[in-house]
Amino acid sequence: MVAQMLKISTQHNASLVLKNAKNRRENVYQFLQFPRQLITELQVLDCLLAALCTKLRSSDERREGPPASRYDSNVCHRRYYSQFQEDREHVREHQRSGQLLNRNSRRQYGYDSDESDDESGHSRKFIQPPKSLIYSGESSWAEFEMKFKRFVREQMFSEKEAKDYLCWVLVDRAADYYTLMMREDRHMPLRQLMKRMEQRFASKHLRETALIRFQNAKQRTEESIEDLAERFHHLALYAFEEDAGAGLWKRDIKKMVLRFYTGCADREAGLHAANMRPESLDEATTYIVQYQFNHAAVYGRKEDRSPEAAVRWVRSRRDYSEERSPPR
Repeated sequence: MVAQMLKISTQHNASLVLKNAKNRRENVYQFLQFPRQLITELQVLDCLLAALCTKLRSSDERREGPPASRYDSNVCHRRYYSQFQEDREHVREHQRSGQLLNRNSRRQYGYDSDESDDESGHSRKFIQPPKSLIYSGESSWAEFEMKFKRFVREQMFSEKEAKDYLCWVLVDRAADYYTLMMREDRHMPLRQLMKRMEQRFASKHLRETALIRFQNAKQRTEESIEDLAERFHHLALYAFEEDAGAGLWKRDIKKMVLRFYTGCADREAGLHAANMRPESLDEATTYIVQYQFNHAAVYGRKEDRSPEAAVRWVRSRRDYSEERSPPR
C-alpha cells in the first residue's frame, strides 16, 4: 500500500516537473522571438514613413514646382528652406527697426569695451539722431548727457556706434575738443571720453559759493513765483550736491522750502504757504499762487510799495499839481 502511494506521488511530481519545463521553453521561445517582431514592426513603420515623404514631395512638386531649393530631403518633417530664409530675413528686419532686439548680443549704455565690433562699419542702418541732441558746448552738459544716454540705451548701440553718434552730434567748441581727444588717443574708451568732456563743459560751482548764493537769494523785480521756485531748486542742487548725490534728501528739501518762503517778495503769501506746511517746493508754489489770486479777487490789486512804484507816484503827483496850478 505504501509502495503504491509512493509510486503515485512520484509520477505526479514528475508530471509537474515536465509541465513547468514545457512552460519555461515556451517563455524562452517567446522572449527570443520578441526582438524579431519589434524589428519587423520598425521596418514596416519606416516603409510607411518613406511612402508618406514620397507622397508629400510629389504633391509639393505638382503645386509649387521642384522642391530641391526649398525642401530638406534628409529630414522629412523639417520646414522648407525658403520659409526658413524668409523667417531669418524677417528677424533681421525687426532687429534693424528696433522692434525685436536681442539684449544678449549688444550691451546697454555702460561704456564697456566691445572688441567684437567691426572697424569697417556698422551692422545696422543709420538712424538719424534727434535735433535736440545737438551739443555745442554752450548749453547744459547734464541735459545733453541725459538725452544722449537715453538715446543710446533706447537704440541698444555698441560702444563703437555710441562713439560715432557722439562725434556726429557735437558741433563748435564741443566738436573741437572731441577732435583734440581723438588726436591724442583714437581708441579712447567711451567712459573716459564722456568723463573728460564732463570735466571740460560741466558747470563748476564751489559748494561754499553755491551755499552762500542759496542763503542770500531773493525774488527779483519782474520775476514770477514759478521762476523763483526754479532758481531756488537749481541753487539747492549745487549747494547740497555732495550730501544728496543724484537728488536732495528730505532735510535739504525742507531747507529749500523754508528759504523759498523767506525769499518771496510777497511776505503775506509766503506766510500763508508756510502755515499750510507743504512737503515740496511745487506745493509751496501752488499755495502762494492761489493766495495771490484769491487776494486779488477779493481785495483788488495789491498796492505796490517798491522804490520804482514810489518814484512813479511822486512824478504823477507833481504832474497833477502842475496841471491844477493857475497860470501866471
